[in-house]
Amino acid sequence: MPRRTPSQRIGSLGHRVAAARFEQLGSWIVRNQEEDVGIDMEAELSDPDPTADFLKCQIKSFEGAAAKRPVRLKNEFLKYACECRIPVVLVLVESVTGQSWFCWLQGCIEANRLRPSIYGSRGSTTITADWLAPLDEAGNAELKSIARGIHPIASTRNQS
Repeated sequence: MPRRTPSQRIGSLGHRVAAARFEQLGSWIVRNQEEDVGIDMEAELSDPDPTADFLKCQIKSFEGAAAKRPVRLKNEFLKYACECRIPVVLVLVESVTGQSWFCWLQGCIEANRLRPSIYGSRGSTTITADWLAPLDEAGNAELKSIARGIHPIASTRNQS
């Protein structure tokens, strides 16, 4: 009989924690993705009504010391994020405490000049811990500006 691995359990719990965290922020309608091909969840800004401003979320979970940590992502996924017209956000969740962080991938790629790494010969790129912001009220304000396309980095991306 197949067994659920600890990694699957942690991933599933992290997904539920991330969805609940967005709901707790009070400004988002959360939708799970039927087909998980890198995008685990969609969040639509609803401030107070639905706005048609979206975030696509890739959720990574871990269990252990509740401190943000670097996340290694496949370059194929990061290329997808670069090409995506909707903001793609990495959400990191510590599954026991529920502590959560985020990184807007397109903004991170631009601000940290990661394109050569992503489009180079390596298979993955590390999103460092210092590029992750807490998924809290201050982070919520930043996520709203990202979804609306008014974040300072979004403004420079939209001009190119």
